[in-house]
Amino acid sequence: MSFPDDMKGFRASRICVRKRKMMRRCKMLLLWALFMIAVEAQEIRIPAYIGRTQNRPVIRVVPPGSVVIRVRKPDQSISGNAGILNRTSTITRIQPVLYDPRVIPRASLLQVLHRMRLRRIAALIEATQLQPYLRQAGPITLFAPTDEAFALSKISNDPKHLRDFVLQHVVQGRVMPTDVRNDVTFPSLRPRATPLRLNVYEDGQMLSVSGSQFLDDARDIENIRIQPIDRVLYPISNEDLMSEVRMTFPRMYEMLMKTSLTPQLTSGTFTLFSPTEEAFSALNPEVREKLMQNSTLLTKVLLNHVVPGTHYSAVLAHGYALRSLGGEPIHVTNRRGLILVNGIPIVRTDISVTNGVIHAINRLLLPPELYTRRKPATMAPPPRTDPIPAPPPLVKEYLSIPVYVEPPPPVPRTLTKTLATPLQMPDGSQMTFSTANSLLRRSLLLSTLKKNGSDTGYTMLVPTDAAYAALGPKGLDQLRRNSRLLRRMLLCQMVEGRLNLSDTGEEKDRPIRSLGGTIIVSSLNGGKSLTVGGARVLSIRQAADGLVLVTDKVNFPPPSRTVVDALSPFPKLTDFVKNRIQIQDSLTTDGSVYTIFAPTDKALSVLSPSQLNDRNFISELFWSHVVSGAYYRSRLAPGLRLTTVRGNTIFVHRSPSGELFINEKPVIGEEIVAGNGVIHRINTLLFLPRAAVTEPPATSSQGDNDLRRIANEFNATQFLEWMKKAGLENILKTKALQKSGCTLFLPTNHGLNSMSPTLRSITVGDPERLRRFIRFHISPQVLSWNSVHDNSFMPSLLPSKRIRCNIYAKGRTPGSLTVSGCRVTAIRPLSPESNVTIAVINEPMTPPPGNLPLTIAKTPMLKNFTKILKVSGMDNVLTDEGPYTLFAPNACAFSDMDSEEYQRLITNRKFAIEFVKRYLVKGCYYTNGLQDGQTLLTEANTYLIVQVTPDCIIVSESKVLYGDMSTTNGVLHVIASLITS
Repeated sequence: MSFPDDMKGFRASRICVRKRKMMRRCKMLLLWALFMIAVEAQEIRIPAYIGRTQNRPVIRVVPPGSVVIRVRKPDQSISGNAGILNRTSTITRIQPVLYDPRVIPRASLLQVLHRMRLRRIAALIEATQLQPYLRQAGPITLFAPTDEAFALSKISNDPKHLRDFVLQHVVQGRVMPTDVRNDVTFPSLRPRATPLRLNVYEDGQMLSVSGSQFLDDARDIENIRIQPIDRVLYPISNEDLMSEVRMTFPRMYEMLMKTSLTPQLTSGTFTLFSPTEEAFSALNPEVREKLMQNSTLLTKVLLNHVVPGTHYSAVLAHGYALRSLGGEPIHVTNRRGLILVNGIPIVRTDISVTNGVIHAINRLLLPPELYTRRKPATMAPPPRTDPIPAPPPLVKEYLSIPVYVEPPPPVPRTLTKTLATPLQMPDGSQMTFSTANSLLRRSLLLSTLKKNGSDTGYTMLVPTDAAYAALGPKGLDQLRRNSRLLRRMLLCQMVEGRLNLSDTGEEKDRPIRSLGGTIIVSSLNGGKSLTVGGARVLSIRQAADGLVLVTDKVNFPPPSRTVVDALSPFPKLTDFVKNRIQIQDSLTTDGSVYTIFAPTDKALSVLSPSQLNDRNFISELFWSHVVSGAYYRSRLAPGLRLTTVRGNTIFVHRSPSGELFINEKPVIGEEIVAGNGVIHRINTLLFLPRAAVTEPPATSSQGDNDLRRIANEFNATQFLEWMKKAGLENILKTKALQKSGCTLFLPTNHGLNSMSPTLRSITVGDPERLRRFIRFHISPQVLSWNSVHDNSFMPSLLPSKRIRCNIYAKGRTPGSLTVSGCRVTAIRPLSPESNVTIAVINEPMTPPPGNLPLTIAKTPMLKNFTKILKVSGMDNVLTDEGPYTLFAPNACAFSDMDSEEYQRLITNRKFAIEFVKRYLVKGCYYTNGLQDGQTLLTEANTYLIVQVTPDCIIVSESKVLYGDMSTTNGVLHVIASLITS
């Protein structure tokens, strides 16, 4: 069927009209779809628009907030209210998301709680449908427990009880930290107005509500203030203190009624440490008789259990010192999460009453005349009796200052209280720490100190206000603005546990792991002076939960972990180090500390190509500019004499203006601090070796024949072949060793052949490793039976690696001398006129990889023990000099352990400490020093019984699988099973 042409045009126009209508409908559907993506609906008034050609809606799509449609004429800009028509219509505003840029989006209460990670309280508010009620009840304060707090509490599932539970955490009005007053009660919104009690502790540094501590990051939303807290709030009892004691502690109530203390305990707020019924039953009959017959003594004892004010466990857990109504001090400590009152544990906490709080204890707090064996109330060391010299004025940075040990206060203070207390020096000056306090609050790390639940606590490095002032306004402003830098700096000043600062009279440098990186603690002047990371320690202050070291300089975290990383500004020197694996390994060995006087590229440009290509020459040149120890600028005093690793002497000089010179060569620029040392920049070479000391001309002499004769006599010729292969066959002929004398520890062929095939192949196949192996067997010191004592050290030619000497059964015949665990079978001089001694050993020595915790961590078969050691926190304790012997069970030993017991070990610090101590012995006991039937006392006060058989060594029925793993502070033995008896 055909149509006229005009009909075809008509049909086409109708199709176009339909298409346009369909497009308009699609646009309207799309617009309404945007409106229907909603969370919450609310009515608003918006301007209506008229006509599709005259005015168009201006719509902006933005993140969730609100919907506003504004109308303008096509020729008008959007500014102010221009172009908005007067006619309005009512529509429904649906969230998300179309809004004017001037309209601020508003998040709901539940959204804010979720953003603050307070999901459990948000879920309860949503389940009880309290969000509209809370919005209308404002202004209010919601005390929101964290999710961790809910995990420790049991909440009823009854909807009515849930509603009351949520309202228990809400009070009328905004509770701001600055407005909180101590022992003030507020009624909650829960029916029958159960009150909440607010408390202020430690001069406003800690706030609590009904025993729950205020946490950081409080927020405001509309008329609601959200204050996070660390515990769930429960209603305070409607009973007063005496009524609660009558119902809960009848024996205590009976004692109180025998005195006239009832009126006194009802006229104020008090904290009562009430003994349980079992405590009264366990009381000595003689003591009970004395109390019953002497009312004055009974009154005194009972008053010693009462403290004015309300002290919840939230503050007691941080360590506290109180004064009872009887005048006796009450010292509160925290030992592995257990709160102790004068050494007596609290078995039940926070029984809230209308006029205070009650804590239950399992023994009575008795005065000394009734309990003569009472433990000392404080763990602080006794005050020093020797006179302490006043420190000299802090004029020159390089003057070492004797450390002033502040006498412990009569009432022990917490770390936070110690930081808030000025320090009175012996010369009458006063040091304050307000800047350190304000920065700790700003970084939110103050709560970390307050929540310290361990008995070891923290060691804090606290610069004085004068030290912070030396940074200048710009430096302080940068710290305050850069929260990341501030937190890293403060973590660098915090060390977990109490540092062992015992005065041994030795000068030593120890790398210590802080929470923000490695810092170096140096002991100077026979142990009388200390520096930490180059900052001088002015004073040591004892705290109930840690230690405070007052410093005269602000320590920042070192940008480089090792001195190898810090050599990047010296391209040529960096290439030398990277091409010499021996140098790199020595500089990065755990526990090693070095000072490098680094020549610039310009200084090294004077070297000839042949010298640059001579690897031995470069090695000698580098070590001639390296000194063991951390010699910061503040430690380089004029007249100081240093000895390099290669025995060269360095003299320190300072000009009157303070410029630093080394061997009359100026030190330029600032020092470069690394985690295990410091670098000073110099423009000239201090020493220029003439030839490599490891390659003197090889000539046949009488000395070679004598060495070969001794090697043949004890069947130890293989080691001489290894020396020749390493190019060190003439190392004993060097002038330095010939002059000072030396000892070659010569392993027998049987000892070398007993090495594991893998270790033997790696050692012989790598020339660099072989040279390090040979150097460790040579000491620049002459060995004799009378020149060493038990647990003494001899240096080796391997930098930073020492040889430990032990003497076992010296009083018996024969005695046993070991070096790094290897038995010395003979000591012979090379020749009558030689200064070289040959000590024959039954097996080769192995350089220690590091201290005991590092060696354990590097041993794959000890992964379970490594985890337990980390949980116990003893990995920080075992970094000191020791020495220690550790019998560590391998991973297979833990497969037989009950899974619940193992989980307890890796989660409970107390059990982890007890477990580790059962395997730890003070002293260094290599297998060559163990005797059949010997008993070893562990740190847990238990005994290990040693059984020596021809095939193996058994320690308390556990076989030693791998023994004599030398460390820098002891020895490690791997055993096959757990020790159960």
